[in-house]
Amino acid sequence: MNNIKLFLIAYTKDDENRKKAFYEACKKLDIDIVDVTLENFDSLKIDNNDLFYRVTNGINAQNIEKILLTKYHPKTLYKNDFPFIPIWTFDANIMHQSKDVPIAKTIFINSNSEEYLKKNTNELNGFPIVIKIINKSKGEGVLKADNFDDLKKIVNELVRTNQNYILREYVDSPGISYRSIVLGDKILVTYKIESVNKNDFRSNADQTQRIRKKVDIKPDDALILIKAVNMLNTSFGAIDFAYDENHKIKIFEVNFPCNFVPAQELSGIDIAQEIMQYLIKK
Repeated sequence: MNNIKLFLIAYTKDDENRKKAFYEACKKLDIDIVDVTLENFDSLKIDNNDLFYRVTNGINAQNIEKILLTKYHPKTLYKNDFPFIPIWTFDANIMHQSKDVPIAKTIFINSNSEEYLKKNTNELNGFPIVIKIINKSKGEGVLKADNFDDLKKIVNELVRTNQNYILREYVDSPGISYRSIVLGDKILVTYKIESVNKNDFRSNADQTQRIRKKVDIKPDDALILIKAVNMLNTSFGAIDFAYDENHKIKIFEVNFPCNFVPAQELSGIDIAQEIMQYLIKK
């Protein structure tokens, strides 16, 4: 397609499923792929009509991306390629909360002061309270305190071991959450995630014991989710949320880059191809 190339950062074992999805999509669209690696990134030449996407997480991949975007300005899903502004989950949470996007109410400042913890317990509508350790995923590092003694014990240990965390209101949707894949001004697919283990409040704690089911959501809810992604520096993202007891959306986080392959397999929508076509039109 007019010699357009996709420069793809996807070099770890965990990236294989998304890498395969992009290779298959680019074959359909007659787009060549260039694998960006630690060994070759500094010798690449990229045109501003070329496409660029980072799958791999980690500081090296992020810095390679920053170097190449700053130098060459290819087409990406970021809204501002220069200066480069990364998306971090908790930076996005802070922005959403400050702009009254309906996220699960969150406390971002770490302290084990009893006075501080009691104040925040009230702000988070009492117990139970969720504690989420930063830089962990797939349910790991997500804890629940049912009373003040539990909360104090958990927080004391996290402070002692110098681990960053957030405190978050508990959304009474045990073992159930939702994920929407947003691209531009539309939702490609939304699906429900339900844990087989009914005794675990986390929906994604065991990757092998989850049920995914495609669902429809109300137009007003869709607009909230699209807005939550697009107010960040990306046109694409997987947004995780739940519904509270009043069936109101409570957003947990926006993930970018994200693992869209389960959504692609569930929906039959070629999400990798949708991304490529979106970038070509950009």
